[in-house]
Amino acid sequence: MALVAPQARAQTGIDSPYSAFGLGNLVGNPQVTQVLMGGVSVAVLDPAGISPTNPASYNGLRKAAFEMGIVGQRVRLTDGIETQKRQNNQILGFSLGVPWANGRWAMAVGLLPVSTVGYLVSEEQQLSTGSTVDMTYRGTGGLNQAYAGLARTVWQSKADSTGHIHGRLSLGGNIIYNFGTIEQTRRAAYPVGEGYTNFIAYSGLVLRGPTGNFGLHFSNELVSLRTMEQRRVRREVKRKQDHQAWLEAHPGQERSAPTTLRPASMPWRYLIGLTAELPTDLAAKRNLLETSYVVSGGIDIIRDTTLYTLGQTGTLYVPPAFGAGFSVSNERWMIAGDVKRRDWSALRLDVEGYSFSATLQPSMSYSFGASFRPAFERDRSYLKRIVYRAGVRYTSDYLTVRDIQLDESAVSGGISIPISEGNYLSRINFGVVLGRRGSTGEGALEERFTNIYLGITLTPNLRERWFTPYRIE
Repeated sequence: MALVAPQARAQTGIDSPYSAFGLGNLVGNPQVTQVLMGGVSVAVLDPAGISPTNPASYNGLRKAAFEMGIVGQRVRLTDGIETQKRQNNQILGFSLGVPWANGRWAMAVGLLPVSTVGYLVSEEQQLSTGSTVDMTYRGTGGLNQAYAGLARTVWQSKADSTGHIHGRLSLGGNIIYNFGTIEQTRRAAYPVGEGYTNFIAYSGLVLRGPTGNFGLHFSNELVSLRTMEQRRVRREVKRKQDHQAWLEAHPGQERSAPTTLRPASMPWRYLIGLTAELPTDLAAKRNLLETSYVVSGGIDIIRDTTLYTLGQTGTLYVPPAFGAGFSVSNERWMIAGDVKRRDWSALRLDVEGYSFSATLQPSMSYSFGASFRPAFERDRSYLKRIVYRAGVRYTSDYLTVRDIQLDESAVSGGISIPISEGNYLSRINFGVVLGRRGSTGEGALEERFTNIYLGITLTPNLRERWFTPYRIE
C-alpha cells in the first residue's frame, strides 16, 4: 500500500497513515499535565495528578481527584514532493484517584487509550487494459485499557521538629485489562462495462486480555530546611553588610534597606521512580468477510459473499516494558526526566493469515520536563497559583516501514489554571505539543503535528458552596 505516491488520487488521514502498521499509533502517556511536561510520568508526584504509568505515585494525592482530557490533532504530511493536511480529535479517557489513611494508602481506576488506528488512503492502479481501478484502504479502532490499582507507603522516616518527613518508600500496582478491535477494509472499484467485479474485503482483529504493572517511588531531602535557612540567613547578613558599606561610601545619600528574604517552607527533595509492565498473552480473534458488489444509483449493492471466516482464534504476545525516572522539586519547582523501553521485536501474533505488515523494533522514549508555580506554599494569590509547564521528548518508534525506523521528537508547553481561588487543586489544563515523526527519505512520509490539549482536574472542596448543607429555619 502506497502511503504517498504520485498516482494517488486522494488521501485523507483520519489519524495517521502509519497507523496501518502494527497495533497502530501508540498513545503513550494520555495525562494532559504530564504530556505538557514532555510526557514524564515515572518519577512525578502531583497533589491532584494521577499517573498509571507508575502506580506508586497515587500516594502523592492530597485528596480525591478526577482527571480527563481531549486532544485536537493538526498534521501536515509530506513525502518531499506532495503535501497534505489532516485533523482529528480524540478523547483521552479518564482517571479517578482516592487517598486515605493520611496518605499511606491510595487507589485509582481509569479507562485510557493505548493505541489508535485511523487512516483512509485511496489510489488508482493501472490495469493491463489501460483502464484504472480505484483502490481504497481504510482502518479504524485501536487498543484500550481499563485499570484499577493500589499504592502503599511501606516505609517513611519519623517527622522532624518542623513536621517534615525525610525518607519515604512507596510501592504500587495496577491490574489492567486490555481490549479493542483493529478493523481494516480494502475496496476495489473497477470501470463499468469491462467485465470486472468490484469487491470489499473486511478484516477485524479482536484483542482481549489482562496484564499488570507495578512501580516504586523513593524520595528524600536533597537540601534540608535547616541548610536552606542557614543559607538564607547568610544571604541576608551579606545584603545588610553590602547596604551598610554603600551608605558609608556615599555619605549624605539615602538608599532603601534590603527586604527580608522569605523563609522556605519546604525543602528541596529528590525522587527516584522505577516501573515495569508484565508481559502478557492477549486472546486474539480474527473475523474476515469478502464480498462482491455493484453500484446502482450511487449505492453499493452486495451481489455475493466470496469468503466468510468468523472467530479464527489465536494469541498476541506483548513483551514487558520498563521505565526509570528521577526528579527534584520544592514548593514551586519540579524538574523531572525519565526513560522508557519495550522490545516490540519480541511481539508475536499467532493468528492464521494475519500479519502487521511492518517490522517491529525495540522502542525507547526519553522525556524531560519542568513545572513552575510562582506562589509559595502559603501564598493564596489566584494568579500566582497558575502552574507553567514545558518539556521535550524523543522516541525511537517501534515501527520500521520500508527499512526506515521511525523516530519522533516533540516540544511541549502549557499552563494549569485554578478553577477557583478556594480550590486551587481543581484546574483546567491547556497546552500545545509541536513535533515531527518519520522522514522524507525515499518511500517515506514525514508528519509534522500540532496537538492542542485540553484537560480538567477536579478535586472536592468542602468550602465550596455546593458542599454546604442548607439550613431549615
